[in-house]
Amino acid sequence: MKKELFTILFVCICTICFLLIPNKSKFPTIVVLPILISAITKYVLGDWDKDYQWSYLDVFFWISTIGTSYFTILLFKRFV
Repeated sequence: MKKELFTILFVCICTICFLLIPNKSKFPTIVVLPILISAITKYVLGDWDKDYQWSYLDVFFWISTIGTSYFTILLFKRFV
């Protein structure tokens, strides 16, 4: 549980940091940023299982990191 919580916190912080950088590409931020943040999280922290094989935890990892980043972007744009 500790690793999952740290991953979600890392995703939120990274998403907010990347939102402070202006988007000069033609791709919408709400599409590109969750995929980018999920890939960075996978590279820096790794996923939640111990083996190098695909498992159901990998599906939860990708859904939760992309979803958390997406909702962080929505909240950031709404309140800031």
